[in-house]
Amino acid sequence: MNTAKFPGDELRSRREERGWTLLDVQRHIHVPLQHLQAIEAGNIEALPVETYAVGFIKSYCQLLELSPERYIDQYRALRRARATGPFRARRVFSSGQHPRWLEELIAWGAICALLLLGWFTYAVVVRPLAQSAQPRVEAGTPESAPTILFEDDF
Repeated sequence: MNTAKFPGDELRSRREERGWTLLDVQRHIHVPLQHLQAIEAGNIEALPVETYAVGFIKSYCQLLELSPERYIDQYRALRRARATGPFRARRVFSSGQHPRWLEELIAWGAICALLLLGWFTYAVVVRPLAQSAQPRVEAGTPESAPTILFEDDF
């Protein structure tokens, strides 16, 4: 079992050495308070997606005048270790169990099925309705008088 933990306690002790509260840090770097608390607690599951989390950690370390690389590397290692653990979330698409060409074939098949459904809907539903809206001429109907145009009498 992996017992590694994010070193947020080091960040907290460095902040306390400077006499700052979490609200002071939040005012300086504009990171939500709950994320600062999660960083200090080492609770990486409470952090947002990696892009934001890395930015938050980097900003926090720069404010404390620490090198952020070590903390970012530790965060990524923990995130990667938890993503490949026994209870990792299964990806809905591209699970890695099938070859990529098969997944693309399924995607193209779905696209073709949607196009076929659109054509079928047009041919069976829309086109008959459009044809029935046209006026029909039946045998025995009197012809209408030709349109009278203005003559050039002026």
